[in-house]
Amino acid sequence: EAYDHMEAGMLHYQDHEVIRVGATLSIGSTVLPKIIKKFKELYPEIQIKSFVNNTEHLQEMISFNQIDFALMEGYAPVEHICSEVFSEDRLVLLLPPEDPRAKQGSVSLEMLKNDNFLLREKGSVGRNYVDVLFSSHGFPIEPVMESISTHAIVRAVNAGVGVSILPKDLVEHSIMSGYVSSCEIEDIDLSRQNYIVWHEDKYLTDKMKELMTLCKNA
Repeated sequence: EAYDHMEAGMLHYQDHEVIRVGATLSIGSTVLPKIIKKFKELYPEIQIKSFVNNTEHLQEMISFNQIDFALMEGYAPVEHICSEVFSEDRLVLLLPPEDPRAKQGSVSLEMLKNDNFLLREKGSVGRNYVDVLFSSHGFPIEPVMESISTHAIVRAVNAGVGVSILPKDLVEHSIMSGYVSSCEIEDIDLSRQNYIVWHEDKYLTDKMKELMTLCKNA
């Protein structure tokens, strides 16, 4: 009923439409700004409001019609919520800048068993993905640091506090500049898919669909 009431006026006001888009941190920091810029060039009269948060919060916002759709990496299906793949990305293992293992090109899980892990907070899609992936290989992680801030984690890795696993797009500059180092993990695929996510009862206007199409072509 809440959806029926809140969606009722959408058909009549599309010329003055406001599109509310959610995104997880990695996508919200890298992909979403470019998509919004391109869409505004095509439709300057349409207002876009963006909300960057972790997966659990975005799912709640979708369920209560507080956003129209969201862009999430490594999304896990939830009842009454639809999803569609729109791109792929990769996670990378971050090491302190002088860590000799970076020169090896790859490390085994056994070589990481004594490391301190620094991870995103529980509830973030990146953290959930890492927890499930490593547990499935018999290597559950108990982090010594959890943070909502990717920058705080990267700074801690630089200081030698521990190692981390974060989206490549977010940390590529830090790797290229030598602020931190990186290498592959043997026998583990750190690639994942990114999804457009919306409520099954959501009325998607033509402009929302066009924005979704831009996401797929980004």
